[in-house]
Amino acid sequence: MQKVMLTLPDDLLEEIARSLQHSQQNRSAFVRQAVREHINRLKKKEREQLMAEGYCEQAKENRHDAKAYLRTTHDLVRGHHHDSQRGCRTKAGISVQSSNEKRRRVPSNKPGTRLTPS
Repeated sequence: MQKVMLTLPDDLLEEIARSLQHSQQNRSAFVRQAVREHINRLKKKEREQLMAEGYCEQAKENRHDAKAYLRTTHDLVRGHHHDSQRGCRTKAGISVQSSNEKRRRVPSNKPGTRLTPS
């Protein structure tokens, strides 16, 4: 532990003396505790600020996701939505195949069945 010299105003020294009248602590211990508590409050305030910034950023992302969801839902409710990955149209999120894509089973003289376009 190192010794340091502090300059404090008279009224603050009087407050410290009054606070220590009914305490077992000495002035050095009192000042150490006060400094620690102040540093802890500063750290807490910094964490709260970082959390508030994080919550604001998360809220922006949530708004973006909600808008995208509403756009998609609106498109589905209005009717058809184009599925660009499959190259087909969907209705209410269910894939709709064109008639030339449908296949049916046709009986055959050979073992098994074969698929032919309808």
